[in-house]
Amino acid sequence: MALPVLFVIAAMAAHVPAETSAVTYQYVLSTSDPAVHRAADLLNANRPVHALQQLQDAILHHPQDPKVLLLAGLAAYRSDEIQAALDYWKMSLDLAPNEELNRVYANVQREAAADRSSQKLYGVHIALRYDSQALPADAARAILVELDDSYARVSAQLGCSLDERIVAIVRSRESYLSVTGAADWSGGQYDGRIHIAAMPDLTDRSLVDASMQRALTHELVHACLMSIPSGSAPWPAWLQEGLAQKLSGDTLQPSVRQELRKRAAAHAITRLENLGEDWSSMPKQRAVDAYHLALAAADALYDHASSDGLLEVLANPDFLPAIAAKLDAELGF
Repeated sequence: MALPVLFVIAAMAAHVPAETSAVTYQYVLSTSDPAVHRAADLLNANRPVHALQQLQDAILHHPQDPKVLLLAGLAAYRSDEIQAALDYWKMSLDLAPNEELNRVYANVQREAAADRSSQKLYGVHIALRYDSQALPADAARAILVELDDSYARVSAQLGCSLDERIVAIVRSRESYLSVTGAADWSGGQYDGRIHIAAMPDLTDRSLVDASMQRALTHELVHACLMSIPSGSAPWPAWLQEGLAQKLSGDTLQPSVRQELRKRAAAHAITRLENLGEDWSSMPKQRAVDAYHLALAAADALYDHASSDGLLEVLANPDFLPAIAAKLDAELGF
């Protein structure tokens, strides 16, 4: 499940995924400060550490601007600098009360208080933070290796490239659900950082099994896509979730495909372009339908495009509405 790029402040307050920030995006468009523009571009390129550096410089020139401080808090949050994010947001709120940001601030305060994931490991592409009570050190190292290997595979297929480590956080399932506010069917989320619920029996390297590998790769696909420019609109959820499933090795049974086609013909399920962005709060059965439909669309996309063809699709995001309409027809709508 993706929670990508710049956050809508209201969405963060409610733990709802969203693609762009009405608050920060409008400000970024209206500011004349090139450092703030660069920071927004860096956040959109999934480079929050560099964005935070730019914003720290901008704050020297705009120490009383609550919007610059709000954006700095977002960059710090994405960089997994939670206390710094809280500090920037507190300064922003002191300067200009903001109901939505205040809810975010309260939620992140609760996250910081409840989080026990303090151990850190660093790989080539990944910075792993984990709860040593939920995850033994050997298992954490195995997960880090798997994440690094998976990132190499995913980036080769999707054409993404990062010069900052992706933050991944592994917690106990109870802590994961509490901190992220995810539905009980969820095993992973991406909000600029990868969040994974540890399996209870994950006690050694040998138990980083196929299920865990799929979960890790799924969230890495989201992280990868968020570093690829999506044009005038965010990557649609059906594409993100379809590719995340496809590249992590998920498959659809023939009976599921037949049922999807039957329900599509009867207009009993939603077209790709109408699936929306908020999947985390869907009832379980509706979420299952959405994921199945997205995977069927990704399969169809792969059937008609080579790996180079997929790269061409991602290089031309304005073609996606037309592609979605063709895929709808192929899926039986």
